[in-house]
Amino acid sequence: MDIRKFLAIVRRDIIILFKDTPTLLIILGAPLVLTFIISAAFSGLGSGGGGPIRDIPVLVVNQDSGSPMGNMGEPLARIFTDPPAGALADLLNGAALSDADEARQRVRKGEAAAAVIIPPDFSERLMMPGGDNKVRVEVYRDVGSPLSSEIVYSITNQMINGLATGSIAAGAAARADLALLPQAAAIAQEVGQRVALDPPIQVRSSLSGPEASGQRGSGLNLLQYFAPAMAVFFLNFTAAFGVLSIMEERERWTLQRMLVTPTSRATILAGKLGSAYVNGVIQLTILVIAMSLFAPITGSSAPVWGTNIPGLALMILVVAAASVGLGTLIAGVAKDRVQAAVLINAVMIVMGIAGGTFFATGTGAPPLGTISLLTLNWWATEGFMTLARTDIVPLQNVAALLAIFVVCFGVGLALFRRRLDM
Repeated sequence: MDIRKFLAIVRRDIIILFKDTPTLLIILGAPLVLTFIISAAFSGLGSGGGGPIRDIPVLVVNQDSGSPMGNMGEPLARIFTDPPAGALADLLNGAALSDADEARQRVRKGEAAAAVIIPPDFSERLMMPGGDNKVRVEVYRDVGSPLSSEIVYSITNQMINGLATGSIAAGAAARADLALLPQAAAIAQEVGQRVALDPPIQVRSSLSGPEASGQRGSGLNLLQYFAPAMAVFFLNFTAAFGVLSIMEERERWTLQRMLVTPTSRATILAGKLGSAYVNGVIQLTILVIAMSLFAPITGSSAPVWGTNIPGLALMILVVAAASVGLGTLIAGVAKDRVQAAVLINAVMIVMGIAGGTFFATGTGAPPLGTISLLTLNWWATEGFMTLARTDIVPLQNVAALLAIFVVCFGVGLALFRRRLDM
């Protein structure tokens, strides 16, 4: 392989990417804006002061029948039945029931401050919220416990609308241009407007009263979760479409012109894949710096990414590699550029939802169990968050991400090279 030509190809692709303003808006601007929007939507979860109210009795009835993506009612139910360590663990004392009528009856008897009833079609409707497809979650409240039941209502309202915000963001990304997603800079604006003007999920309270608002305090640092979650989500698109650019160059005949020069196929392929990797590393590095600078504006005092700089650098390198590996596999499986673009959008959005990109339970457990463990989003997000909290390199996450890279890149490269035969 000719190293000089390899570096020339990498440099050329980097310059092309960073001269493309619409693309920069999505890979750098959208993650920043969405991080703070979704963090604000979840504000109050896992936080709050140690006030006199403790062990609020809550009943949860999860009737959700699930969807192909899994049972999205489970993370919501776990907030009450198995709350994250910290303020919520002291605040809530939840129990699961299977019968909604029994839950309402026990609330009427004063045995619980409120009952949260998740409908059977929660997961199905959550995939496409809004309009006539709204999800309606019931919070049945005890009139004799107005403050405690109001707190339960507030937590429920924030949690489910945070889930819906993520779903709307994913839907907006899916509607963007398949090749470069130039319209995706409007994602953040669309999310804010749709949630503000037409709340996609309604929390129906059995008692009338003003809308509750969450309490702030110490606890789960949401930026430490959503900053890497959003960064990895958009990194996956950048890396995958970077790999896809090889197909685009073939359709434009620029690849053929390179192949007739004294440049080996291996050098060209390595240069294109290498540029996708370097672009991913640069993108993650910029987002790490930008989110660290913007975090104090939100009142966050804890380091978003931790203080272990070598460990953070290792995570960036490994996550970018895994992302390029996944993109190579998708490009290898696809028959042509158009099919590859469709697969990239579908796979990345599904992986984002399954990997917990748009909602934080605070428990540290995979939100959809085994399905989440199959996504690089979950391993990367949890790895970054663990590093931020403990300053210890999460070796298990690093190993999992390297395994994803080796398997996906190896299989994808073998398939991809055959598709590039002239």
